[in-house]
Amino acid sequence: MIVNDETIHYTGGDIQRAVYSLSCEICRSIRLDNPLYLCIMNGGIYFFADITKLLPPGYCEFVKIQSYSDNVQGKLTFVSPIEFPKGFKQIIIFDDICDTGNTLSALVDILKQECKADIYTAVAIYRDRQDSTFKPDFAAITINNDVFFAGYGLDDKGYDRNLPYIYDVNGGE
Repeated sequence: MIVNDETIHYTGGDIQRAVYSLSCEICRSIRLDNPLYLCIMNGGIYFFADITKLLPPGYCEFVKIQSYSDNVQGKLTFVSPIEFPKGFKQIIIFDDICDTGNTLSALVDILKQECKADIYTAVAIYRDRQDSTFKPDFAAITINNDVFFAGYGLDDKGYDRNLPYIYDVNGGE
């Protein structure tokens, strides 16, 4: 895929402005008190690194989850357990994108059973679709199309996560 100005939907500057705006919204909406910031790997890492630098200090934790091999909706396998710090009051889960919301919804349900904390979700991109089963609490960018994006944590068969911009993999086709 050749990336050019026509295929780039969000430049690095666009993304950074959206992340900054979102960090302000989170701080206005939640009185963060000893928060646990939880990053869903692999895609959420770039968004997580950028936004948590703009939020009050907190405990940072990372989780890698996978759907079962038969892709049963809402069933998750944890590659590593989540470590909960003492005295945390909120959890904010960060991910790169929310399409249907199945992964975030299932993770929120699991966390509600494991701890007593206020749980919030924040994504770099929320794809506002009619078949969405879950809407994140916060989104840096909201879209209503089915463009296949890569860059800034989003991947194309494992590639291009590390790009500082978001582009249309199919080139607008």
